[in-house]
Amino acid sequence: MLIYGISDGAVIQRGDDDTCNIVIEGNFNGAPESSLGRLDKIDDDRYLLTGIPVGGPYEFGISDDEEQLVYKDIYVGDVWLLAGQSNMEGAGRMRQKDYESDSSPIPEIRALYMDYKWRPVRTQLHQLWLSPDPAHMRAFRADKENHDKSDIKACDFYPAEQKRGVGPGSFFARSMYVMTSVPQGVIPAAVGGAPIEMWIPPADDTDNYYTAALSRVRCCGSNISGIFWYQGEGYSGDLDEYDRMFESMRRGIASVCRRENLSAVQVQTFRCLLPWASESMESAYSWSRFRAHQTDMARSLPDLRTIASNDLELDDLIHLSASSHEILGRRAAEAMLGLINGYETEPAFDSVTLLPDIIVPSWYVLNIKYNNVGGGLISAGVPSGFMLSEPDKAPAMTWMQHTSLIGDTVQIRTELTAEQLRRMSLWYGFGHAFYCNITDKHGHALPSLGPIGLKNV
Repeated sequence: MLIYGISDGAVIQRGDDDTCNIVIEGNFNGAPESSLGRLDKIDDDRYLLTGIPVGGPYEFGISDDEEQLVYKDIYVGDVWLLAGQSNMEGAGRMRQKDYESDSSPIPEIRALYMDYKWRPVRTQLHQLWLSPDPAHMRAFRADKENHDKSDIKACDFYPAEQKRGVGPGSFFARSMYVMTSVPQGVIPAAVGGAPIEMWIPPADDTDNYYTAALSRVRCCGSNISGIFWYQGEGYSGDLDEYDRMFESMRRGIASVCRRENLSAVQVQTFRCLLPWASESMESAYSWSRFRAHQTDMARSLPDLRTIASNDLELDDLIHLSASSHEILGRRAAEAMLGLINGYETEPAFDSVTLLPDIIVPSWYVLNIKYNNVGGGLISAGVPSGFMLSEPDKAPAMTWMQHTSLIGDTVQIRTELTAEQLRRMSLWYGFGHAFYCNITDKHGHALPSLGPIGLKNV
């Protein structure tokens, strides 16, 4: 008897009644039975397993007329797909605290690694060299060839000691467990440099990163809670087309999970200090508009939240540090819980107004108001990140005299008249080499935005 959809050490997805709700497939001889829960027939080879409560570890058997298979260390909780490209895959440098946490893993927080085996979550999750999926094998070979040719070893490959490779997924899982007390499972599926075109359902039998991820979703019972998505660095195509491709990926996975849609949290893309990017003003505008569009996506697409990363730090020219991923994982977990339970967690731009300066009335002050601000806005040092742009000129801090934070409002004093300001546009986190440091007191960053035209303010 061969069974697909459950294996030793697994976290299996709960349903609305807080019992497991997964599909198992097998070549059964007669109607199978489970020693825990209930099996209901879907079709000839597929059965729905329900009735095992949240928690674990459990041990139970599934038997047919000829044999029984016993599964050990099974947990019931929530399962999440970790998808995207290199910042989800992770390139942060390992810290001493990461080695220490890996030496004492929490049994209830687990990952379906790229070798299709469940083990406790480690800080480094995306072990591409373990995957038997053709698309992953091709990507790993290419990465290894580039690594071997390079004088600068940006990544570590097995069997060398892994000193890099920290991403946000392990911190997301740990934060979800702390906040819910429910076992957590993650499916590492990101691949560095992966364009979104590699994440959409193929029109034929071609394999890509979508098909590889889908195979592992099926391996854990064809049911997950949602997607943690970090992708888009360098995307310069049509923004509506990006939405279409994202939704085709999400809805494809949702259909396998027998859902209309899946909850998803995505990360606004961060800085890029690579020379080819930072020297191009066209690229700076493209990246900035894409970041703003990621915020718009959360307003126009169902069951999606966007979280900011612009206040964090890098470990190299494009990849977030381990400390940044720790913050990002927590933010994503809070946003996911807010999305599922119907409340907002992230600051959101509300409006901008102009007021005359109280000392020099011909100069005007920008008041930029935000919603969902927890405890008021704060910054480490001088509030930074806002810029103004004139038509046909690059955004700059020119004419911005002073920035202060007052409750839920950013106030910028300028030495510009109302007429001059109304010819300009407002940005936050423009380009590739911005510095942003404004958060609320709960640690949630203001999202990058722009251009916001001030013509009608």
